[in-house]
Amino acid sequence: MLALTVRPASADTLQDALAHAYAYNTDLVAARAHLRSVDEQVPQALSGWRPSVTVNGGSGYQTFNTNTSRLIPAPFGYQQYYIGGNVQLKQPLYSGGGTVAGVAQAEANVRAARADLLGTEQTVLMNAATAYDDVLRSRALTALNREIEVLLRRKLREITIRKDAGQLTQTDIDQTASRLAAASANRITAEGNLAAADARFIAAVGRPPQEGMAVHGLPPIMPRNVGEAIRLAEANSPTVIASLFRLDAAQQAITVARASLMPNLSLQAQAGKDQGQSVPTVATNSASLTLNLSVPIYQGGAASSKLRQAKADAAESQIKTLSSRRDARKNAEAAFATWRAAVDRLAQEQIQVKLAESAYDGVRKEAALGAKSTFELLGQLQELFNARTNEVQARYDVSSNAYQLLVAIGRFTAADLRLRVQAFDPTENYNQVRNAASPFP
Repeated sequence: MLALTVRPASADTLQDALAHAYAYNTDLVAARAHLRSVDEQVPQALSGWRPSVTVNGGSGYQTFNTNTSRLIPAPFGYQQYYIGGNVQLKQPLYSGGGTVAGVAQAEANVRAARADLLGTEQTVLMNAATAYDDVLRSRALTALNREIEVLLRRKLREITIRKDAGQLTQTDIDQTASRLAAASANRITAEGNLAAADARFIAAVGRPPQEGMAVHGLPPIMPRNVGEAIRLAEANSPTVIASLFRLDAAQQAITVARASLMPNLSLQAQAGKDQGQSVPTVATNSASLTLNLSVPIYQGGAASSKLRQAKADAAESQIKTLSSRRDARKNAEAAFATWRAAVDRLAQEQIQVKLAESAYDGVRKEAALGAKSTFELLGQLQELFNARTNEVQARYDVSSNAYQLLVAIGRFTAADLRLRVQAFDPTENYNQVRNAASPFP
């Protein structure tokens, strides 16, 4: 099990955002509804074992007129009102193996749909986590751009005062003003990016981001090496799992199609009563018990075509299963490499920030003594700003790539992240409807 580490004393955490997305994201809610729909395939398939009961009834009015001879007409006739009805019960006994295979096919479809639901859950949570980090990153970059703008504005005032005192020239003022204009443009861009990040957060999570959003760490358990990542992906990837169950369903569909070419055996019982059907005022009671055997001889080629189609579908599913495994290995390997590269890059960016801070402090002191020019000071300030910007980008690239890696290995579900939510049980509805045989919905 994984757990996202979150710093306390915050108004909003990553777990809060993920929990809200888990409960209210429309894509996830729709996927759960789809699973409930697929669950119904099982009781539908099981109905092939159960009897069917039919009640028939009718009533009418009849008139009979007859002539005894063509030469000497002697008309004779009568009129009658009749009413009758019967009850039929049909119990299937053998259907060529189609019912057994149909139940197995439905069960496989349910398990494939459960895997699809996990895949949707991972995608929804990854989008929510990425949106959360995008807001944090955009806020950090906006604050950084505002800070450099304020610093340059203050520096412009200082240089203007020193120019009036004859210590600096108009060139120094122009250089600083140019840097300030660029910083203002960057700040406006950063604020626009922040507004866009807020909009993406609302779309992914379902509510606006809060003011006090906590900076979080990575899940404590990540794959130790690329081999482990590949093994986990092959075992846990929802895409791989779903493809395996779909292959099973496709193979069962072959037996279902073949059953239409096999004999069918059923038992039929019928009881009825007719009043005035043949002779007025006479009631007729009937009852029968019949063993019916149906052997298909020729069906216009439709049954054979469906069997060939089922075999082709199974071959397609087998190829897709191999493809899904290959893609899972490829995605896990690529995600692990990208994540490790992001981690290594972050370490170097942090070193660069420390060196840039030290260099700026030195240049600032030398500029105060006249040993460095305004141009050199502004250049070093820009270096420091760039280093801090790159460090912020690298920090959130690490977490974003970590999310993608966890999705690739199938470990970014609500259960894996230990979200504080009421977990959706994919078997609850299934257990309720599997053996439901009531004639009423």
